[in-house]
Amino acid sequence: MRFQDDLISRFRLAGLIAVSLLVGPAYGEEVRSRPQVEKRIPASGKEALQCPAPGAGEMPRAAAPKREVSCYVDWPRAAEMLRSPAAVAIDVRPAATYTASHLPGALNIATDQIKSKSFLAGKPMLVYGSGRSDPRLEELCAEMKATKGGGGLKILSGGMVAWARAQGSEPAAPASAPDIRSLAELSATELIAELQAGDSQLVRVSPKYAHPEIDARSVRVEGHLSPDSLAAALQRSKGAKAYRRVVLVGVNDIGRKELQDVLTSSRSGVPVFFYAGDLQQFEASLKQMNALWAKKTKGPVASKCSFS
Repeated sequence: MRFQDDLISRFRLAGLIAVSLLVGPAYGEEVRSRPQVEKRIPASGKEALQCPAPGAGEMPRAAAPKREVSCYVDWPRAAEMLRSPAAVAIDVRPAATYTASHLPGALNIATDQIKSKSFLAGKPMLVYGSGRSDPRLEELCAEMKATKGGGGLKILSGGMVAWARAQGSEPAAPASAPDIRSLAELSATELIAELQAGDSQLVRVSPKYAHPEIDARSVRVEGHLSPDSLAAALQRSKGAKAYRRVVLVGVNDIGRKELQDVLTSSRSGVPVFFYAGDLQQFEASLKQMNALWAKKTKGPVASKCSFS
C-alpha cells in the first residue's frame, strides 16, 4: 500500500512539472499582473497575513473632471454666434424632448457623442440642454478646449429656457414659440440638484414657504411677484455668489399671468426657473436622496482581515 501511495505521488508530481513547463511563462505573467493586495497574501507555511494600514491597498479615487465655467454665453451672444454659416447648434436633450421643440436648425446629439463626430471638427458649436445644472457640458467644454480644433464650443446659459424667454419677450411672439412654463418648471429632485450645484439663486415668493435647506440659500420677494419685485430681491442678494439661474419657490398661489411675466422678462438678467411643488414633496425627495447618498458613501461592508 505504501509503495502504491508513493507511486501515485510520483505521478502527480510529474504531472505538475509537465503543466508548469507548458504554461509557466503565461502563469508567471498572470502572477505579475495580479493586484498588489493579492500579492501580499503569503504562501502556505509563511507568516500570517497582516492587516494593511488604513488606506493601504485601496484603489485611489479618480480626480474630479475639470469643469470649465468660462464656456457659458447668454442668448444675445449665442444668437450672434449662430449668425455665422459655419456655426452649429447642438441640442443634447433626449430625442423625444428635442422633437417637441428646439432651436431652428439644431442637431440632436448626446453629450458623450459630440467628440466622436468628425464633421464637427473645427466648427463653432453652441451646445445647449434644458438649462438646469449639467456639469457634463462643462466637462465636455474643458476636454474640447484641450483638443486641437475643439476650442470653439460654447454652452448656452439657461438652455431652452433662455431661448424660450427671448421668443416670448418679443412683441409678436411666434405661434410656434415653446411653452416656457413647461420648460422652466422643476421637480423636487431637480430643485435639490440646483441646491447642490450652488450656481442658482433661490427666491422665496411666499413667506410661508419655509424650510432650513431653502431659507439658508434664498432671498424673499417683498410684496407681489413681478419682474420689478424680483429684480429688487436679486439686488439685495448682490453680494452673494455669482449665479447663472434664478429658481422661484413658493409660487403655488401665484397667477398664471404673473408667473408668465416673470419668466419672460429680462429684468432678472438670467433665466428663471420655478418649483411649484409643496414642502412635503421636497422633504420626501430630500430624505430619499440623503438615504441613497449615505448608502453610496458608506460603501460595501468591510471584510475582516481573516480567512476563517
